[in-house]
Amino acid sequence: MKKRSLWLITALMTIALLGVFVMQLYYIREAYNLKSQLFEHDVNEVLSSVVTKVQKRYAANHISKKDLQIRRERDRDFRDRAQQIVDFKENFRIAEEKRKYNQKKKIFDDLNTRDSMLRITFLNALRISEEDYLNISGRDVKGKSPLKVQVDLWRDENGIIKGGFINQTMESSIGLTKP
Repeated sequence: MKKRSLWLITALMTIALLGVFVMQLYYIREAYNLKSQLFEHDVNEVLSSVVTKVQKRYAANHISKKDLQIRRERDRDFRDRAQQIVDFKENFRIAEEKRKYNQKKKIFDDLNTRDSMLRITFLNALRISEEDYLNISGRDVKGKSPLKVQVDLWRDENGIIKGGFINQTMESSIGLTKP
């Protein structure tokens, strides 16, 4: 029996050793799976933190680019508006100069037309200064003008004026009151 029990003990010990060996393999496999999961979890955390940092950096760069673009557009719009204002002022100044020039030209043309009409209407008209005009248009104390005009005409037998002479004299301006 001793041999048989020795074989039995050896077989039981072998089975127990195989059980311990299987248990060790199971433990190693579970430890490996757990370590793999922990490693994957750590890798995922690191990757997610890297992704978050990259996203933040990308967002910051995008915001900076947009801010720079908006500033450039705002500056360009400001310069364009300032240039439009300058152009508008320049165009207004030119238009105002043209308008004033045309107005002066119209006044001079009107004065020349009136002068021509006066020359046609009044033969041998004389030009006088502003001072002479004021003296002539003023009245003395008695209400008389200092301008004296003598008109001599020659008529034919039908009453048609054939010629004449106009004599204009001006008395001294003592006692004149200016209007």
